[in-house]
Amino acid sequence: MGHEVFEHEVVVRERFAEQLSIQAGSIVRRYYFGGNAGTETKSDGTPVTDADRDAERFLRNRISHAFPSDSLLGEEFGEQAGENDWKWILDPIDGTKSFITGIPLFTVLIAVIHEGAPQLGVIHNPITHETVAASIGNGCRFNGVTTTVRRCDNLASAMVLTTDPAELARRRPDFSRTLTETAGSIRTWADGYGYLLVATGRADAMIDPIVQPWDVAPLYPVITEAGGILTDCDGRDSGSDLGTSALAATPGVHRTLIELSRAGSASSKA
Repeated sequence: MGHEVFEHEVVVRERFAEQLSIQAGSIVRRYYFGGNAGTETKSDGTPVTDADRDAERFLRNRISHAFPSDSLLGEEFGEQAGENDWKWILDPIDGTKSFITGIPLFTVLIAVIHEGAPQLGVIHNPITHETVAASIGNGCRFNGVTTTVRRCDNLASAMVLTTDPAELARRRPDFSRTLTETAGSIRTWADGYGYLLVATGRADAMIDPIVQPWDVAPLYPVITEAGGILTDCDGRDSGSDLGTSALAATPGVHRTLIELSRAGSASSKA
């Protein structure tokens, strides 16, 4: 595949994914305001609702019709093999716990990877009507307008977000303690929405000590194309390895956070 053809394939999928996220968000929004989402607990102990399932069914049907040779991986219905090297990764509601409790910080996440590397990502909040979309080499857009991370090089003045501070403290206690003592401010504007805030210059870092592929796949294009850095919590690049944790930040703050995280890991092993 030539470079121009490849770029065209990426851009076509990005535009489609952005529109699709908004349409799936409309399904989720109807459940959010209508109530009775039919919550259940999955075998892994996490919640799932009718809204999760209906939104993912919609996404899979539309993608299968538009790109029948692409493969699919979704949180609720698993993997569907394709015939080429393009794969869509779907999380119909990232932040189901927030959705269930009426907190409007959940998002629809869509990513496309090619030969294992993330090429585009979309984060859409259906309640606040905010969407960030990005593809590698083409920048990051917030509701259609180019966006970048803000300039912040000092952790002491940074706004740091994390989905669950208790989970961070359990999994990385030394890092969590040092972060609490050092960061300018820590908030829990959580899940995919936290990364949207970093990409749009309203927060300086977002940390998740545990993620699944559908949580992290959209983040690399969004954060890096906005001028930030995304790795796992040990500093491993997320451009070729989706990883099991995520740390997104402005370049200066990211450097400091990785140093603190590595120091905390070394202390725990000592």
